Parts: sequence; structure tokens; C-alpha cells
Amino acid sequence: MAGNEPRPWLSLYPDEFLPDLNPKATSVLDHLQRAVEGSSHRPAIYYFFDKVISYRELDEMSDAFACALIDLGVGKGDRVALYLQNVPQFLIAQYGVWKAGGIVVPLNPMFKKNELAFYFRDAGIRVLIALQSLHLDVAREVVGEAGVEHVITTSELDFLDKHHPLPPTLRQTEKLEGLGTRDFMELLKQYHGQSPPAVSLSPEDTAYLSYTPGTTGPPKGAMKTHLNVVFNAEAYLHCWKLGPSDVILGVAPLFHITGLIASIGATVAAGVPLALFYNFDSAIALRMIERWKVTNVTGAITVYIAMLNDPEIGQRDFSSRKLRSRPVKWASLWSRDRELWPVTGISPRKPPTPSETGGFIRLTWVRWMKADGFTYSTRRRTSS
Repeated sequence: MAGNEPRPWLSLYPDEFLPDLNPKATSVLDHLQRAVEGSSHRPAIYYFFDKVISYRELDEMSDAFACALIDLGVGKGDRVALYLQNVPQFLIAQYGVWKAGGIVVPLNPMFKKNELAFYFRDAGIRVLIALQSLHLDVAREVVGEAGVEHVITTSELDFLDKHHPLPPTLRQTEKLEGLGTRDFMELLKQYHGQSPPAVSLSPEDTAYLSYTPGTTGPPKGAMKTHLNVVFNAEAYLHCWKLGPSDVILGVAPLFHITGLIASIGATVAAGVPLALFYNFDSAIALRMIERWKVTNVTGAITVYIAMLNDPEIGQRDFSSRKLRSRPVKWASLWSRDRELWPVTGISPRKPPTPSETGGFIRLTWVRWMKADGFTYSTRRRTSS
């Protein structure tokens, strides 16, 4: 902001937050490259309880995928849709699209046929990357009429060890054959070891074309530039004070701006792991926190309510959790016994006493850091 214009919102910032932030990257690929150069063998993705993908592997697989996309004709500015749940393929495909010069169009996996047809046409989608089940049940009937040229499908089982028991949420899932599409894992295998030509991405180039919900009219594509993404990712990096010991749990859907920035963007900017588990399940989320020593969780209030109400809440070790600024720093929620607990603060294993809390706080500080980098605070507090 030029000149000495007053910025009253700065009075709401914690003392440790900088009033201005100058991104260290010019494109989102810079964040990935920095993570690879800093520690290529460091985990980038944890998938459920056993699978670990390093930053070197993420870089190599996204290189291979970029080469596959280029051979399919994807070039600078072409739109590629991701119709996926929270699986490793989302990150691999995303960085592959950017390495090919394309634009990522994240789509809600709950979209149905008519909705998909609209987004395919409006965005001018050339390539669709979808879960097998979503393509079979929804997308395959509209891709042709909507002008999609190529479909690549993948399974939520693809990165799971066949020798380990399947997670409870995937026990009824099978890898499908004969879909008439290109297989994601086969493309990674076919192009393994290949690197795409260097792509020139400016800060003003569009990284994501994400759509508004359409509550006041037809959905509209919002162009989020590489500078938008790196700035907001580094805002999370700064405000969370992310360091080598941090692990982020990806509970927010990756197609949503929260998942894109607070999950993927922040983790790669910091070079730390992102723990994924397909879609939200409170019991699995609690196990993931314990298994991978998760330090940061960003999700809707209902996510925290579900975890606090889960029967396993008292059986899990949350000692890795860190108390510092988050998109929701404090939230008092109803637990099973109708007491209110801070989500980040006193462990829900032991009831807080009035001396610990100054009275049972029913509404306390809530600090929201929106994806635009601004922080909004409200002080609403009652005690009993």
C-alpha cells in the first residue's frame, strides 16, 4: 500500500505478525523446487497410516505426469480439471499441470452430471483427471458432449500397500478395469524418469481457475494467479511459524480454497508433510494425528465437533499439537458430555477447572485468517 494511508486492521494483528509480507517465490513451482532442494528425501505426503511420498518422489512423479500431459497436447494456458478426493494424485497432477504450463481447475467431487457439464464447457476443459468411481458414475456421460478431449482416471487404492489392511473407509473399494480411459499410474510408469521442458510462469499467470458457489447467480470462474497463491501460502507459513517439525493434517477438501492454500500451499511452501486420508472420517483423523504427530489442523468447526464427539477422542495422543495462530485459533465446542472445551488448549481428556480457564469460557477469542491474507478478530467471551 503506497503512502501513509491508515490501516486500522493492523491493530487486530498479533504482535508477531508482520504488517507486510513480500513473497519469496514468483510461481507455485518455486515452492516445490525449494522444498526439493532443501531436503529431497523429506516426506511430502503421508497417505493413511503407512504410505510416505518424499518431496523427491513428488517432484519426479509430477515431472512424469507433465510429460504425459504435454504428449496429450496440453500447453500454456490450457485448463485441466481435477475431480478427486484428498488423495496423493491431487498434488502430483496439480504440479504436473503447472509444469506443462496449464491451469488447474479443481472441481467438487460431489458435483453431478449437469454441474460438471457446465464447468467443463465454461472453463474449456481439455483434460479431466478423475477418480475411477466418479468417472464411472458421473463424468463419463458428459465428457464427450462437453468437449473434454482426454480422461485420465485413478483409484484411491493406487498408493496403498496391497499387503496392508485397507482403511475402514475404503474396504468396499476395488480397482476398476476396462473404463476406456488412460490410467494415472500407468502414465507415471510410462514417463518415469522423463523431465518436461522448462516452463516460464510469471506471477500474473493463472494457477487456479476455481469457481464461486453460485449462490447469487451462475458460478463464475475466479482466476487465482501464481502470485495470489504464493502470497497466501507464505502468509500461512509466517503466521503459523511453520518449521521442520510440523505436519499438517489435510481435513479440508483439496478442491476448496482452504485445502488448496492452507493444506497444499502451506505445506509445500514450508517443505513439511501433508497427511491425507481420502475424505473426512473423525476416527481416522484422530488416528492420523497420533500416527504422524500432526501439529496443525485447519477445518470447518464441524470437523472439530466430530472429532471431539468421536468415541476414540480419549484414546489418542495429541501431544504433537502446537498452540499458536491458526485460521481458527480458539473455538469452544460442545463435547459428548455437553461441556465446552477449547479445541487447541486444554486436552479434552481432562475437564478444565475454573482456575485453569478463569471460569468455563463459552465464547472466547476467535481469530480468522482468511485465504486473502487478512485477519479478522472478534472478542466475545462469557464465563460461568
